Amino acid sequence: SSITVARDKNVILDMDGHTLNFTQQLVNNGTLQIVDNSASKNGMLSTSTVTLLVNSGTMTIDDIKLHNGSGNNTIYNTGTLNFNGEIESSGRGIETKGTLNVNGDIEAVTYGLYVNGGTTTINGGTITSTGTNYEAVALYGYGGSITINDGYILGKNKIAVRTSVNTTINGGSIESEKEEGIGEAWGPTSAV
Repeated sequence: SSITVARDKNVILDMDGHTLNFTQQLVNNGTLQIVDNSASKNGMLSTSTVTLLVNSGTMTIDDIKLHNGSGNNTIYNTGTLNFNGEIESSGRGIETKGTLNVNGDIEAVTYGLYVNGGTTTINGGTITSTGTNYEAVALYGYGGSITINDGYILGKNKIAVRTSVNTTINGGSIESEKEEGIGEAWGPTSAV
């Protein structure tokens, strides 16, 4: 079961420095903004059992920490997601097939970003994968594109960015501690 925002709803969830622990998914089909307007900016959503957020509508995350101890995706996106928060995950950070704009920090054991389609733009933040066999950003052959304008992408134990389709790198830093920074570019990749 899940907690669901309906298609025709517009919801603002202001964490105001508090923590919510989830045992069910928070599913957004409408418009959902998750923010922290407190001075401390300590607002957090946490789970140890499920994919925390599932988005097929429009979701914005600002100044919120998402903690995922479940080993699942922290966010699964097929809609439009504007991510300006922080993820700490024992699984994937964000899996997306929709539109994703990233300007936040993601540290995941498996993929920081796993792009299965759609359009992903990285405008800032730090994306790190700490797992042995996982890239920080992976774009596989399911269509879609990724544009890296800024930010820092680090693969601790594997390549930092694996691409298979359209990838454009306009800026930022890409680094791997053990392998090449960018690997297996099967599709068009351009760097400025």
